[in-house]
Amino acid sequence: MSVDIIIPTFNNLPYLLPCLNSIFQHTLYDSFRVIVVNNGTPEHMEELNNPNIKVLQQTQNLGWEGGLVEGMKESQSDFLIFMNDDTMVPPHQRDWLTKLLKHFEDPNVGAVGPSSNVVMGRQNIFLNIKEYLLNSKFLIGFCMAVRRSAIDAAGGIDESLPGGDDLDLSIRLRNLGNKLLIARDIFIYHHGFKTGERLEGKPNQTNGWNSIEKIEQTNFALINKHDLFKFLDLWSFHGL
Repeated sequence: MSVDIIIPTFNNLPYLLPCLNSIFQHTLYDSFRVIVVNNGTPEHMEELNNPNIKVLQQTQNLGWEGGLVEGMKESQSDFLIFMNDDTMVPPHQRDWLTKLLKHFEDPNVGAVGPSSNVVMGRQNIFLNIKEYLLNSKFLIGFCMAVRRSAIDAAGGIDESLPGGDDLDLSIRLRNLGNKLLIARDIFIYHHGFKTGERLEGKPNQTNGWNSIEKIEQTNFALINKHDLFKFLDLWSFHGL
């Protein structure tokens, strides 16, 4: 299976470099490429001198969603990994990519997500859940493996939303009959919120990252797009 790992970034080199190093040092899978969509300044990108890294330099900050769109334009692979630039692959997870892609042998699987320390829902490693493989109603986009044909059929990434692109995509994938899986036996470390808080402020600030105002904007946008019942369905027993 061919796979591209798409990482949008914005002037976050102190986290991006360790992220990339961990991917290349701790991934046993042979056939993958990393596409870094640089929404920030081009300086220091020369440090990414790996033939398996493609840097797409942007002239303006397209944000997370716009970065994914640009990365998808570059990719010809059958499978994609959307990955935050403040994640890290631990040394003991060298088979993480192999295990994620293994689940796509089921043609009904549209997307798979790992567990982590900073993530909501049943992907959170601190929840007392015994099962290692779960059907879910949503996946969080900090690290999400997606079947390219499924995301194309669902309409791609919606750049118009104020947030919640991963929840929106989860709804649209499930609308087409795709299964979403959580593989809790795969762990990806996530620092969390490093770009969002730097650009928009902390949750206790008005309109800050993950603030009440931002959460309400995202929730209302999802409700307006999909209706209240589909939004509430995300948070039902199987979603949480």
